[in-house]
Amino acid sequence: MFKRLCSEELWIFSLHASSFLTIGDINGDNNEDIIILDSQGTHLKIFLNFANGQLTEEKKFSTGYTTVKISTGDMNHDKKVDVITTDFWTHAIIILYNTGDETFYHRVISTNLYGANVRAISDINNDKIPDVIMTNYSPGEIG
Repeated sequence: MFKRLCSEELWIFSLHASSFLTIGDINGDNNEDIIILDSQGTHLKIFLNFANGQLTEEKKFSTGYTTVKISTGDMNHDKKVDVITTDFWTHAIIILYNTGDETFYHRVISTNLYGANVRAISDINNDKIPDVIMTNYSPGEIG
């Protein structure tokens, strides 16, 4: 599942039945953790990084929805990495707020963007508030 390739600086991580992957420091220890969305889009699988090449066993969390694509960012300025995704059926943005004890709570924001997918989180307009960059199936639209 997680093994060293060629040198101490190059690693490979693979997991069966997963669809999307991102990284973020979920537990605040200054080590990037691995966050995977399962192939059905219904669960996050989180592997905490010990920074010595070892990962914890997966911690599984329900997204509560059928989600597609995931990204991370501190959406509520609490210095904790949150997970952002979209629901395939309702086209809503789902923010999974990190509570700091390796659990999350949901906030759902409705959109009317058919097939909306979160692509990135960044402060595009420099207002100190994270912006959610999305694409969708409608031609010429970016959310």
